[in-house]
Amino acid sequence: TKGNMEETVIYTTDQFDPSDQKRRMNVIGSSDAPVITRTAPFQNQIHNTWLGLWNIKTGKSLAPDLSENEAVQWGIDMEDTVRMRAKRHLGVELRKATETFYHKKYPFLCAHPDSIIKGKKEIGEIKCPGMGTMMKMGEDLENFLDSYKAQGIHQLLVMDKMKAVQFYVQYPQKRLKVFRMERDDRVIDKYLQLVLAFWDMVEKDIQPEPQTEVETNAAFFKHKEEV
Repeated sequence: TKGNMEETVIYTTDQFDPSDQKRRMNVIGSSDAPVITRTAPFQNQIHNTWLGLWNIKTGKSLAPDLSENEAVQWGIDMEDTVRMRAKRHLGVELRKATETFYHKKYPFLCAHPDSIIKGKKEIGEIKCPGMGTMMKMGEDLENFLDSYKAQGIHQLLVMDKMKAVQFYVQYPQKRLKVFRMERDDRVIDKYLQLVLAFWDMVEKDIQPEPQTEVETNAAFFKHKEEV
């Protein structure tokens, strides 16, 4: 209905540029969710840890520049192709999302999904993984990545009218696969408590306790420099 539509989009604004370091510093987006849940791949890289994300959100370091990252650019370039294939082969219209959505109560939580599925209150996320990720997940997505799921949980938290996230996964030279994740409010609330705990540390400038070797090393050498 019209009322529901107004309620759905009232907490949106124009989609901001992900390379805008200042704006990204002030929010937690769905790309941060795998770090919050500690499901991010490559946790031997400091920016994929709580300490690394905390440094970015408190302005102590910059987020990595992904503008030249081939895997990221490949995914962006493939989005329209996947939308076309979803419509042709599955009869699903993935409408490109042009807004950034914000949580009603916690406006530092935002999401800008790839797509909204036409005719449904569902999010459409497009994933174009490389061969390494494909081997981890399996051709039938039997080992669907927890890092992808974390992003979906974050989007459903922010976009509370959405009932599910459908991931459209395009492997190289393979047919389009779909992984569906229904809204689970218990899981979403558990994630919310985790992200609130992290954001509290950001606001109070309290450094997270190291949980990985790379965090321990980063904290130790920073301490040595200060001494």
